Amino acid sequence: MKSKKRSALIFGIFVLCFGIAFFVMGMVGYMQQVDQRDWSVATATVINVDRRRESSGAPHGYRNYRTVYDILYQYEANENIYMGEILKANAPKKLGETFPIKFNPNAPEESTKYLEPSLGFLISGIATLIAAFGLIGFFMIRKPAKSRTGRKQIKTREEQL
Repeated sequence: MKSKKRSALIFGIFVLCFGIAFFVMGMVGYMQQVDQRDWSVATATVINVDRRRESSGAPHGYRNYRTVYDILYQYEANENIYMGEILKANAPKKLGETFPIKFNPNAPEESTKYLEPSLGFLISGIATLIAAFGLIGFFMIRKPAKSRTGRKQIKTREEQL
């Protein structure tokens, strides 16, 4: 029984580490987006779209495939033309399609597709952390049913003496 409890605890610690990493990545991404709030807005034009399939899963087991799009765009800032790219987009864009982007007025070659800070990734990290702490807590306070009944039987015998 100790082996199962130890395995569950190790799994819980793994999930906790994953949750912490996910939370930190979300926090860093969110802080970058907050720092970009004052960036200038420009209109970007799609100049190239590469479609590719990406796989995830075990090399010799079940693999999940999804289609992603790498989108190359150009925009004008300070009377110059710059290029940017969106990697692994879930939805394609058409050549010549326009959309808003933000660029750094102090370094116009830096651009982003995010117009406003997004809490989605950060909230997912917090939820993962809460789930990990809950999982670890559950396995740390959980006692096997056999040991509980065994203790009751010992107390009952002690009471009889």
